[in-house]
Amino acid sequence: MSIEGTPNQIQGKIQKIYPSKEALTKKNMVEIALDKQEKAQIKIGSMARVYLHGNSQNTPQKQSLIIPNTAIIQKFMSPGVYVLEDGVVHFQHIDILKQNTTSSAIQ
Repeated sequence: MSIEGTPNQIQGKIQKIYPSKEALTKKNMVEIALDKQEKAQIKIGSMARVYLHGNSQNTPQKQSLIIPNTAIIQKFMSPGVYVLEDGVVHFQHIDILKQNTTSSAIQ
């Protein structure tokens, strides 16, 4: 991620994604765990631009989104998530690119 006021890219792990987003900007709040050295570079209240990567050496690089496994629903024998668009909730089929015990990289 890049943080205002810091010249370098910083890596961290998403701990929590808040479900509500700002209506005008469509941006979400997230909590990201950082190591001590990287925390020292950041001022409280700084804005960050976060880039998500769901690829590994064994997976071709694709654009992906990291979500908690608890958000994935099996419906019609296929994984998916419920999505809110324009005030309407609908089921969206997903492809799981990579998964661990707590989260999944989806497309």
